[in-house]
Amino acid sequence: MRIGVILSLTEVRKGAGAVENTAASAPASTGTFLPGFSCMMVDVLGRSIVDRTLDRLTSATCTKPTIIVERSPGAGLFPCDDISASGSSPAWENAIDHHIMRGLDHLLLIRLNAYTDLDFGELLQSHIDTQSSLTRVYGLTGVLDIAVVDANSLQDSGNTYCKTLSEIIVRQRRFLYCGYVNALLSPRDLRRLVEDGLHGVCRLNPMGVEVRPGIWYGAGARVHSSAIIQAPAYIGAGSHISAACTIDRASAIEHGCVVDYKSTIRQSCLLQNTHIGIDLNVRHAIVFNNKLAHLDHGVEVNCDPRLIGVTSRSAASAWTLPGSLRYRQLFQNSVGSENSKLPASASVEGPAAREPKLA
Repeated sequence: MRIGVILSLTEVRKGAGAVENTAASAPASTGTFLPGFSCMMVDVLGRSIVDRTLDRLTSATCTKPTIIVERSPGAGLFPCDDISASGSSPAWENAIDHHIMRGLDHLLLIRLNAYTDLDFGELLQSHIDTQSSLTRVYGLTGVLDIAVVDANSLQDSGNTYCKTLSEIIVRQRRFLYCGYVNALLSPRDLRRLVEDGLHGVCRLNPMGVEVRPGIWYGAGARVHSSAIIQAPAYIGAGSHISAACTIDRASAIEHGCVVDYKSTIRQSCLLQNTHIGIDLNVRHAIVFNNKLAHLDHGVEVNCDPRLIGVTSRSAASAWTLPGSLRYRQLFQNSVGSENSKLPASASVEGPAAREPKLA
């Protein structure tokens, strides 16, 4: 049984998940929390949602997923939702056609805009066992952007693939998923995901060594002996916690961060390559790229880079849409294995080394 996988990253629309930006000089295009699709690409407890999802997909299907980028996704949650649609997405059309031409039996289609603990192997086996034309995943609050389609249903239809999907949606079978879901629509959702991972509520496990119960350090993390680290907490790879600092209340310091002398990070997340200056108090916030999203007040502020900034110019460029992809590859080349690299955006990968055995 041959399985193809298409994973879509979508650019955040203006205002989606946004918090107020109090800096008048900030351009309108960056007035959203984590601009573009980078929310899925920033490290969360040491590894991005994209990378974690790719690992799980590869394990379940024994094939390398195709990644596409949708810069203007349709109003529907999935390409086949609008049954009256006359248009189609070139990104989806090209990727589906690539797999159909390879003669695959089933396609697993995912638009990655949320975190779930879904077992992809269980989903695929259920789809195959029931011989469904289309199996869609439904959570407790509604449909998720995950589906499996029988490739034979897409062949010789005379329509675009997306149009054909919209026509077979009436024959869909529902796969009910009752597990963990985080829609990641706001900074608070990202913060909740970190807390749930640290507390073991979901399967988003910290990447590193558990040096004490509930405290994880990534490779090369340095913590001064006078610093106070209270569980649960995460210190990412290559990060440096200086003397007299306090990290507590389920805080996460991602890779490449520096927390200077006597600063306190409480119930907060420092995203990758963040620099916190001397004797600062960060509470219930997410800090990234010279910005602080305060979760209690619901505001996003630009900070003086002498107080809150990034650790290098190359780190700053990683927060642009193309830079988010490129910088992750550079980082993974330096600390990760070859198998952990993130494929380039909008790429179509070749055949896998071996095919899955699911039936």
